[in-house]
Amino acid sequence: MVYAQQLDPADTLSMALTTLPLSAAPDDLDALLSQTDRMSNIVLIYAAPTDSAVAIDRAVCEGNYAWAARALVRSLAIPRILAGSDSDVVQLVLTQPEFSESEPLLLAAAALTRGWIDIAESALARGRSELSRASDPPIADLLSMALITMAVARLRGAAAVGLAQATNARDLMIKLTASERTRAPQLAVLIDYYAAGFELSRGNLATAWWTLERTAGRSRQWVDGDADHAERRIRADCAGQLSWLDAFSGELRRATRNASCLLTDRQADTGESGAKFAQLATAWTHLERGEFEQARQRLDHAMSTAADHSDPLLAAAERLTQARLAILTGEPEAALRLLRGPTRAVDDQAFSQWFADQFRIATAEAWLVADEVDQAITTLDTEPELAAAEARLILAKALRRAGRIRAGAEVLARVPTDPVAISPNTQVRLWLLQAEVAVEQGNYDRADVTVDRALRTAVREQLRATVASAGKWLRSFVAQEPGLSRRYSAFLASLPEVATSNVQPNTRPSDSSDAACVVPLTRRETQVLKRLAEFCSNEEIAADLVLSLNTVKTHMRSLFQKLSVTRRADAVRRGRALGLC
Repeated sequence: MVYAQQLDPADTLSMALTTLPLSAAPDDLDALLSQTDRMSNIVLIYAAPTDSAVAIDRAVCEGNYAWAARALVRSLAIPRILAGSDSDVVQLVLTQPEFSESEPLLLAAAALTRGWIDIAESALARGRSELSRASDPPIADLLSMALITMAVARLRGAAAVGLAQATNARDLMIKLTASERTRAPQLAVLIDYYAAGFELSRGNLATAWWTLERTAGRSRQWVDGDADHAERRIRADCAGQLSWLDAFSGELRRATRNASCLLTDRQADTGESGAKFAQLATAWTHLERGEFEQARQRLDHAMSTAADHSDPLLAAAERLTQARLAILTGEPEAALRLLRGPTRAVDDQAFSQWFADQFRIATAEAWLVADEVDQAITTLDTEPELAAAEARLILAKALRRAGRIRAGAEVLARVPTDPVAISPNTQVRLWLLQAEVAVEQGNYDRADVTVDRALRTAVREQLRATVASAGKWLRSFVAQEPGLSRRYSAFLASLPEVATSNVQPNTRPSDSSDAACVVPLTRRETQVLKRLAEFCSNEEIAADLVLSLNTVKTHMRSLFQKLSVTRRADAVRRGRALGLC
């Protein structure tokens, strides 16, 4: 090829364009190039796959940047730019003003790869204005504009705008020819990638998960050597985000499998969004398993890797993971400093509303660990809309710690119980809190069943930190129940030491009457109370007093009610204060 041999290899953009496979003899290229009135169609008829950018190269060499820019947009180069695979084109656009002046959509896409959102928005507005004046704008231009708008919406946290553009982009894809769709295999996965982020921002975790799972591919398509480079890159980004979402939700086995595959197959230090999400997923998995030092090391490694672009969802996931580590390791002040920062990632890049709600929940949990119960309650005065179940659990616990037992029970009753509606770790937290309430009420049969359900799920996913956060009562309860002890004593022995609130519920709730004295206990209730003071179990009390276990539980409920307490230790403390034991 004459013109291909004349080009300086340093200026060749061989990866910038893949053309339609229409027939044209290579010998015709010289004649076609000489017809300046036909320059805009050359790229669409030139067929040599290995020299597909020759026409654009020739136009660049001759200083015809306007034509080259137009050809790039029409050849659907912008999706590849947004996917991060056309760095040569980005460099050319950013260094040659003629490109940006003639084709603002190219400038917008190139600016987005550098995180220059203001420049991207300005260029997008100019491109939108130009297209609005065209009587019949090309589908490639409209599709490129939709994709750029989605990219800007992701950075701005504008989920509604982004989802509308995702629908628009899918409709435009239908209008492409089969050859055009084949030429841009990354289009569908790029749209799904953005759509999943928008669904996550709106709190639609199930929809986000299914979209990411579909786009990541079940056969590790991010390492398929025959696939388009841009397509592999986006699939890897989806796989990484999917692994973090799994880890956050408590699906630790699945998160570990996906993150390990991705970090093995992709270079972990490239700064790719997918690799960094996978590193954060691994850190979160270590956190939930109580492996705090490994979590710290993985998190430090993830943070030391420079990202190749500014992604607010990635920045938010990183900050939330840091805060979770600080909370579990007894550094609530450090967590509060992290969470008290601006609700925007870098400059004007907004976090999603879902992440903002997660920050509020983590803030309340940090206040609770710091024994600032009133601050925790105040933080959740207005319920986070996109994370209501998690917020109600923390609020119920805080209210109970403040002695507002009745209010805490009302909030706890409003937590969804459908396993499909909440994540596994939220389900475990709910069951353990319900079991704690049942123990305080003397309903040990219900507590036994509920603890068994919680620990069965926790053991399956190794949710040690979640179980350890329930408090010390759980170990004592399991130790007194032979069946639970036989099944779960080994798991409980492996639990880490995590930071929990030292504040216990008041023995006389502030939302009940503050009686100066109690209703007199019966002789049997007094006998039961004295044996509680001797740290006897229910079985030991039953054997000593020659009573059935159910009768002992009945006496326990009655004396708890008369003493206005909900815990064994509180009953003993109250009884001693009144001279009853």
